[in-house]
Amino acid sequence: THAQEERQLIMASLSTTSPLVRVCVYWAFAGVVFVCYVLTAVAVTSTIARSDGERYSTVECPGSRRALRKECRDFLDNFTSAASDFTHCMMSTVKPTCFCEFCYEEYKDVTGIYGSLKHSPQCKETLLAGDFTQAIQELYNFVTTTWTTRAHCRNCFKPHSDNITEEASQFYELVLLLDNCFNMSKAENLSVCDVCKKNYTSLVSYYNDKFGRDPSRVCADISDHMNFTVSEWETHHCHGISNQITAVVLISAVVLILTVGFYVSVYCCHVRQQKILRDRRSPSVSRSREGTPHGRDKQATGSETPILDQDAKSQSLN
Repeated sequence: THAQEERQLIMASLSTTSPLVRVCVYWAFAGVVFVCYVLTAVAVTSTIARSDGERYSTVECPGSRRALRKECRDFLDNFTSAASDFTHCMMSTVKPTCFCEFCYEEYKDVTGIYGSLKHSPQCKETLLAGDFTQAIQELYNFVTTTWTTRAHCRNCFKPHSDNITEEASQFYELVLLLDNCFNMSKAENLSVCDVCKKNYTSLVSYYNDKFGRDPSRVCADISDHMNFTVSEWETHHCHGISNQITAVVLISAVVLILTVGFYVSVYCCHVRQQKILRDRRSPSVSRSREGTPHGRDKQATGSETPILDQDAKSQSLN
């Protein structure tokens, strides 16, 4: 074909040239191919980056830059970034829950930016009351409700301080001791139930003593750590009787004893009542027997005897 003929002519012309020229031509051709490859890769990468940027960047509604001042736009961007950091931190420390301790800085950022926004006369009305969805207020309510109402994170820290309480610190130390015991027992193929029983009992006793009075107000980090520890203890098939099981057993025993006692007392009362009825019926039975013909014959016989005795006495007197 025509293409094959041209290729043969090119190869023939190259064969007639010097080796140095052929090397230069080869390198020039490889350089052109490499440059084309680099330009293609850069174009593809820039296209992907542009599409991702357009997808995840702040959506620019018509007139948005004109509607918001720069100060308000900065408030919005900072608050969005802080809320996103808090959400990411919370989801990263969800099992076992420890976001009260590790996400405190993110929570302070959200509340700090929102507080500054509340005291900004230029942006307060625009961002907090200027839209129908109330997105900023709803997002702030989610963060504060999760922190204070659902997780009770404030109970992990000292009043007016960023440091955790002494009770929480001691609890974490006991948890760490128990975790070390678990790891050591597994590494040495020892019985977790036997080796770590003392540590587990100490942790449970400390939790019941310090936090068991009002479990609904316990910090989420502590309560979730305790639940996770109990679940892990049960996975090792350590069947220790807990206080709840003991209470159930005692209540069941008391109910059983009361039930048996009730029926025994009813039976005894029934037997006694039958005996009393039999005793009351005995005189009436005797009186009913006197009213029978055999009883009247006996009475008649008894009444005639004195009459015979009186006739016998009169005859003896005559």
